[in-house]
Amino acid sequence: MKFFERNRKKIWAPICFNIVILICLLLIFSPVFETNDDLELCNIVNGMKGVYDAHMVYSNYVLGLILSMFYRIKQSIPWYTLFQYGVLFVSFTAITHVLWEESKGTCFALFSSAGIFYFSYEGYVLLQYTKTAGIAAAAGILLIFHALRDENIEKLSVILGIVLAGTGFMYRSQQFMAELFLMTGIGVCEVLRMRHLERHEYLSKMLTYVKAFGALLFMVVVLYGVDYCAYQSEEWQEYLEYNRVRTTLFDYGFPQYEEYAEQYQELDLDQNAYELMRSWNHMDPEKFGIPVMEKLIALKGRPCIDTAFFEGFAEDVLKKFPGVAACVCSIVMFLYWMFFGKHDISDVLGMLYELAVVTALYIYLYYQGRYLVNRVDVGIWLAVFVTAAWSFVPGANCMEKTGIPIGAAVAICLICRTGGEYLRSDSEAAREQMVQERAALERIGGDKEHLHITTIGALSFSRCYGVFDTPPFGIGENIAYFGGWSAHMPIYLDTLKRFGISNPYKDVLGNEKVWLIGNEYFGSTMAYIQTYYDADVQAEPVAQYGYFTAYQLE
Repeated sequence: MKFFERNRKKIWAPICFNIVILICLLLIFSPVFETNDDLELCNIVNGMKGVYDAHMVYSNYVLGLILSMFYRIKQSIPWYTLFQYGVLFVSFTAITHVLWEESKGTCFALFSSAGIFYFSYEGYVLLQYTKTAGIAAAAGILLIFHALRDENIEKLSVILGIVLAGTGFMYRSQQFMAELFLMTGIGVCEVLRMRHLERHEYLSKMLTYVKAFGALLFMVVVLYGVDYCAYQSEEWQEYLEYNRVRTTLFDYGFPQYEEYAEQYQELDLDQNAYELMRSWNHMDPEKFGIPVMEKLIALKGRPCIDTAFFEGFAEDVLKKFPGVAACVCSIVMFLYWMFFGKHDISDVLGMLYELAVVTALYIYLYYQGRYLVNRVDVGIWLAVFVTAAWSFVPGANCMEKTGIPIGAAVAICLICRTGGEYLRSDSEAAREQMVQERAALERIGGDKEHLHITTIGALSFSRCYGVFDTPPFGIGENIAYFGGWSAHMPIYLDTLKRFGISNPYKDVLGNEKVWLIGNEYFGSTMAYIQTYYDADVQAEPVAQYGYFTAYQLE
């Protein structure tokens, strides 16, 4: 304990602490992409389609340029993962450094370290770019506040905080904005703490905050401008409009067929078509284009803000917070702050403000219809966690030391609750399955004479490649999907065009160069094609790739 107290404010201490955490997590768990979105983004920049493209759609174009440049230098290195790990390590080290320096006592510094351990598990083991964006943005903003708090401003820390927060913006701009909104809780605490300063001191201090966050916002505007300009071509504007409508429909509520059967029939969509499209196999521009999706969006409309809305919010969101691991971690920090700290009016008002902000954010998410998503929640609750930690001053309560084992126990329980299936000791069977599917996928990718079209979930790059793997260059040049958020992108449409395909459901008929890969949706796909394009079409097996059978439609 004495050794820790003597060294916790030295820069090497949080670096070593986070190295130990990273090594432990990698030894115990097998990291995975939390969603398949990361591998989709990675496949844009890594040459999987035979081109190193920087249009990452959900991440900034500048980040895409950086990653694609590194893949050009050495394609076999998993740059996408290594960059995220680098950002996460710097972020957690910055958070540790700030909390240890700001801590007025050793007990609280150790208690906060338990929370950092849990959030590190979320970042390193369940890798996800939105989560990385939230962690980086929260760490960067926290570092800026820390650097500006003392009279001797640490300019290097301010610059690092701006770069780190800007990196969070590059990974996911919406998550960055949420973190910026949430971290204003620290700003409120600081402004209230300055209320006793002389007028000129107060204005001088406020000016330093304006300069620092003005520089951050300037960086964000520049990054946004570069990204905006990168998507001005006609083909990308068409994709963005398509993706905007698709996102609204698929992510925020698909009208149920049973409830709107008559309207679906008016759109000439039977229940099989509904099930197929809702399962993300939506690439039929004739039957399921933008006008049809907009009509489906209009069926549900927006929720009405009334008593029933807030009752639903309490039932669907507030009551489920105890089941959100990141929320539990932050609640424990808040309770520690409440019972073991001493508070002046600035701390109390700052925390009340923070609770109001996080509540308002979840009301907005509930209104949008997309809430309690782990990759978003982790960043949100990390902001609450560090805000409570920022305003903690040890009180006279002698029970403060009990917080150390409590914090450690909570962190370990939360990790055990979610991490059982990712234990390295239990991952051999999954790894063998991955190797076998990868071999089949690479055989398919090697057949450049045929285009292989697959339903969502049949051929899956996310099942074939882990976080530290890289698909061979050009393996996806002859593979296309019946849907997914990336299926309408220009580089994916180019794959279809090379084989004379504009409508995957229609143009496969009689095309000897196009084969279909079957899975559980294959029967629904055939029924759809028979209903809308050719009642007599038959599927003939033409090749076997391990688990996968390829069919030609005749």
